[in-house]
Amino acid sequence: MRYVIIGGLAAGTSAAAKARRTDENSEIVLIEKSQWISQATCGLPYFLCDVVKEDSLQVISPEIFSKRFRIDLRLRTEATEIDPSSKTVRAVRDGDEEEIEYDKLVIATGASPSVPKIEGVELNGVFTLRYIGDALRIKEAMKSSEKAVIVGAGMIGLECAEAFREAGLKVAVIEILPEILPNFDEEMAYIVRRHLEERGIEIFTSERVLAIEGDERAEKVITERREIPADLVLFATGVRPNVQLAERAG
Repeated sequence: MRYVIIGGLAAGTSAAAKARRTDENSEIVLIEKSQWISQATCGLPYFLCDVVKEDSLQVISPEIFSKRFRIDLRLRTEATEIDPSSKTVRAVRDGDEEEIEYDKLVIATGASPSVPKIEGVELNGVFTLRYIGDALRIKEAMKSSEKAVIVGAGMIGLECAEAFREAGLKVAVIEILPEILPNFDEEMAYIVRRHLEERGIEIFTSERVLAIEGDERAEKVITERREIPADLVLFATGVRPNVQLAERAG
C-alpha cells in the first residue's frame, strides 16, 4: 500500500502522521513544493519584528518529521497533474519530471492569498504573507523601507501593522469595510482600533484601493479618497483555496 499526500502544511503533515499511526507498514510519500513543512503560520507576523525566531516557524523540522514517521518526504517538488485512471501523480523537481503511483491519495494543497486585480500589484515592494518564504522576503524589504501600507484589516493585516510599527516603520491600514476586524463585534473592533491608533498607526475604513503606483518599486497607494506614500505594501485580503489540481483531475 502506498499513500501519496500532496501538500506539506498542517493538513498534509497531519494526514501523513495519522496514516503512519494507523498503518505501520505502508509506504507514505509526501510532496511539498517549498522547502518547509508544518509551518507555524500564526507566528509569521511576529517573526517580522523578531518576537518569533526563524527556527520556530516550523512546528517540526523536515528531517525529524521524515525520520520519526518514516515518510518519503519530497521537498521542492510540485505536483502538476493527477491521473485517477492510472492512479498516478505527475511531479516536477528542478525541471525533472516523474510519475508517482498511489493506492490512496490525499490532496492537501491549502490556499493562496487573494489579491485584487488592480494596477501595480506586480511592482517590487508589494507582498502577501502566507508562507515562511514570504516572511523572509518581507523582512529583507523592511531593511530599506520607511512607510508601509497594509490593505486589509483582518487579523493578519493588523498583526503585521503592529509588527511594522514595532520595527520603526510608519504604517497605514486600509479597509474596504466600515470597520476593522469584520469578524468581531464593533465593541472589540473599537478597542483594537484605539490601541493601534495610539501606537501611531493610521487606519482608513470604508475605503477602496484603486492602484499602486511607482517606477519599478511601489511608491504610493491610490485609494478613492487619497494618495498614501509607501515603499512597502502588504495585501492581507484573504485567501482562495488551491483547487486547480483537483479540478483538472475531474
